[in-house]
Amino acid sequence: MGYAYQYGIGVRGNARAAKATYRAAIRSKTITEFGKEEAEYHLAVLLLDEGGRTNVVRARELLGAASADGDYPVAARVLHRLEHGLPPDPWRCRRGLRRTILGQAWCPHHVARGQDQGRDSVSVKPAVGRPRPR
Repeated sequence: MGYAYQYGIGVRGNARAAKATYRAAIRSKTITEFGKEEAEYHLAVLLLDEGGRTNVVRARELLGAASADGDYPVAARVLHRLEHGLPPDPWRCRRGLRRTILGQAWCPHHVARGQDQGRDSVSVKPAVGRPRPR
C-alpha cells in the first residue's frame, strides 16, 4: 500500500501515508524478509525524494538494511552512489515483478535498456520529488 501512496497508483499520492505504511510494514512481525527489504528500499527512495540531511542519513541506514544480506542489488547500488557523492538514481519499479504487470511506477532504467513499459504500466510521478522526464 505504501508504494501505491508513494506513486499515486489507484489512490491520490500521499507521501505521509506512504511513509507511515512503509514504517508499519518494517515493524511488522508477520512480514517476509523480502517484503521488509522492499519497504526499506522504497521508504529510502521517498526520503531521498524529499531531500534534506536527516532524510539522507536515514535513507542510507534503510538502504544498508535492505541490502545487508546481498540479495537486493538495486538497494546496494543506490547506497554505493550516495557513499560516493553521486546522485542516487533509484529504480522505481517493484522488485521481482514483470514489467508488464500493471500498477508499477515508471522506471527510467527499463526505458533506457529498451524495455519501454508503454501501455502496460502506469506512468506516474512520485508523490514527492521531481516529475518524470518527457
